[in-house]
Amino acid sequence: MGLVCETVPGVQMRECARPSWGVSSRFFLPNEDARMVREAIAALDDPPLRPVFVGGSGFLPVEAARSLPEGVRPVYVDISSFQVKFFRRFLKALVDSDTPEQLRDWFSRDVYPVLKEHYRKYRGRFYSRNQVFTALEKLFRIDFFFQAEALQEARRIAGSMVDVRQDIRTYLSESGRRHDFVCLSNVLDYLPRERLVPMFGACRASGASVYALITEACRHPRDVTEAWERAGYSLHPLTDELTARNRGLGSWTLGRSWNRSGDIRLLVPGA
Repeated sequence: MGLVCETVPGVQMRECARPSWGVSSRFFLPNEDARMVREAIAALDDPPLRPVFVGGSGFLPVEAARSLPEGVRPVYVDISSFQVKFFRRFLKALVDSDTPEQLRDWFSRDVYPVLKEHYRKYRGRFYSRNQVFTALEKLFRIDFFFQAEALQEARRIAGSMVDVRQDIRTYLSESGRRHDFVCLSNVLDYLPRERLVPMFGACRASGASVYALITEACRHPRDVTEAWERAGYSLHPLTDELTARNRGLGSWTLGRSWNRSGDIRLLVPGA
């Protein structure tokens, strides 16, 4: 989650080395390839009807969920009050936009000036509006900003999105939570060892499949693997193919100054 840098013409972005969750973080864009999450969902035996996503800007959860069946209730979870408020503003703009052009106008008018100032002030960087939109379209593949059909699907899903301000691990661990798909983003990079088993245990208790990014920022990748194996998860057969096609955070081969190399992990519960 966050704004990033690409070493191709038209995109020059960089994310900070480590996030500061809760108060000071400001995620105006994802830094993940949303298409990979959609492909992971499509690879599952059954489409999830109760997915939950780590929040951030909220663009990726909507993009990933927009083609799910009618009646699905995706849940957005973020610990930051800023992010939850931003997500609600984004959903309103999404519903109010009849065309991708109108949605881009909203972003240009209401989000881009704040984004530009935030990164100038805190990171000493300037990103043009065209650079931001190029990243959204070519790297993070948020199609509803650019394609009319995708926008209509996103508007449909926006009406059923639920937002929760809470830590994702706490949320999943609460009694009675039932989800069949959990998108953890790169949360596992920063989760302490002692919280790994409870995290995967909570996911497994619901029978949920799990999508996660494990990047070189993870200080204990072996413990992460042991924790999901202990919870009864195994890798989906298409996991490596997803990583190979990934354009976002955790990609194997694309050379970007911002990117941390790593792997997508699509985990499915055992019998």
